[in-house]
Amino acid sequence: MQTALMQPSLVLLALLALLTPVAGQRTFYAHPSGDDHALGSFSAPLRTIQSCVDKLTGSGDRCLLKSGVYADAATVAGKRGTAAAPVVLGAAGDGAVVLDGTAPVPPARWSDSSGGGLWSATLPTSVLNGGVAQLWLDGAMQTPARWPNARSGKSAFDWTRWSNFSTSAPWPPDSYKPSKPMVFTDGAGLANSGLDATGAIAVMNIGHMDTFAAKVSAHAKGSAKFTVSLDVGAGMGNSKGNCCCCCSCSC
Repeated sequence: MQTALMQPSLVLLALLALLTPVAGQRTFYAHPSGDDHALGSFSAPLRTIQSCVDKLTGSGDRCLLKSGVYADAATVAGKRGTAAAPVVLGAAGDGAVVLDGTAPVPPARWSDSSGGGLWSATLPTSVLNGGVAQLWLDGAMQTPARWPNARSGKSAFDWTRWSNFSTSAPWPPDSYKPSKPMVFTDGAGLANSGLDATGAIAVMNIGHMDTFAAKVSAHAKGSAKFTVSLDVGAGMGNSKGNCCCCCSCSC
C-alpha cells in the first residue's frame, strides 16, 4: 500500500506529450536514476529536471526527459530561443513521462491507535511546510474525513447524510453583523459524535438555501454549538424557516 500527499506547488501526475524530435544545437537527457554530474547523454542522463534545464544556454538547446516518474520541480526562466531554433523541454520519446507532485507517507508512520480502524499519521515538517491539499492511496485520491460521514460522489449530496440545525436555538443570521463570528447550533448528532470540529470546514445551507463554507473557529467535544467566522455581506437571508436545512463538517 502506498500513500502520498499532494503539495499544490507541484504538478500532479501530468503526462508530457511525446514530442517529435527537432534539430537542435545541443541535447541533454534526464532520468530519475541518472546522475546530475553525468554528461547528460542518453546513456548517461542527468538525474533532475532542474539540472537538465540549467544546461539550456542557447537557441535550439533541448532538455529531453526519458521515460519515468519524476518527483522534482524545476524553474524555467531566462531561456531564449527563436522560431527556427526553440529551446525545448519535452519527452525523449522512449515512453511516458510523469511529473509526480506527491510526497510519500511511509507505511511505518501510520497507526491504528484507537484499535477501531481509524488510522492516523504524523507528517514530517518538510511535507507540512509544502501545504497539503489531497491524500492519495495506491494512486486513488481519497475523500477528506467528513461528519456526517459520506464518500465522494453522489452520496455527498444525499440529504440523509447531512445534519440539521436546531430549530429551538437562536438563529445567528437574525443578528448577523459583518466581520463578527456566528454561533450555530446543530440539532442532530454533533454533540454525540466524539469530534472536536475546531479547524474543520463547515458547509452550510443557511440563507434561503444558499450555501456557504467557513472554517470552524471554535467547538468543544460534546457540544452542539460551533463558531464560524463568515462574512457574507448582504447575501445571507435571515428567515429561519427557510434556513433550517443542513450543516456538514469536514474534520
